[in-house]
Amino acid sequence: MEITLSNIATHRELLDSIKQLYFEAFPIEERRPWESIMRLISTNNSYNLTLIFADNEFAGFITSWIFTDFIYIEHFAIVSDKRGYGIGAQAISAFTRSQPQLPIILEAEPIDTSAIARRRIEFYQRQGFQLC
Repeated sequence: MEITLSNIATHRELLDSIKQLYFEAFPIEERRPWESIMRLISTNNSYNLTLIFADNEFAGFITSWIFTDFIYIEHFAIVSDKRGYGIGAQAISAFTRSQPQLPIILEAEPIDTSAIARRRIEFYQRQGFQLC
C-alpha cells in the first residue's frame, strides 16, 4: 500500500470528509471549533493540516504546529474502515521524515486510563516515540 501525505491547500474538496472524521475521531473536549481550524489553515503558517492518502484514497489527517524548537502533533486520525492495515504507522513514519529536523511531540491520555489509551501509547512507542 502506498502512503502519501499532502497539504490541505491542494485538496480543499475533501474538507467535508476531513470534518466528518474529525468529529467522529475526537471527543468534544479534544476538538477545536471547526471554524477555528478553518481560520488557522488560512491565517497561521505555523499550523498545518496534512492529509494522508492510501493508494490515492483519503485515509486520514494530521494537524500539527511547527514551533522554533519542536513540532507538536495536535490531532491524528485514520478513517475507521482503513484502521488496522498499517496506514497509521506508515503515515507517522512519512510525516516524521517530511519534517524539519526538530523533535516531534504529541499528547495522549495516561496509559492506565483505558485499554484504548494503552493501545494508543503502545502504537506511538512502536513508532519511536518516548513517554515523557
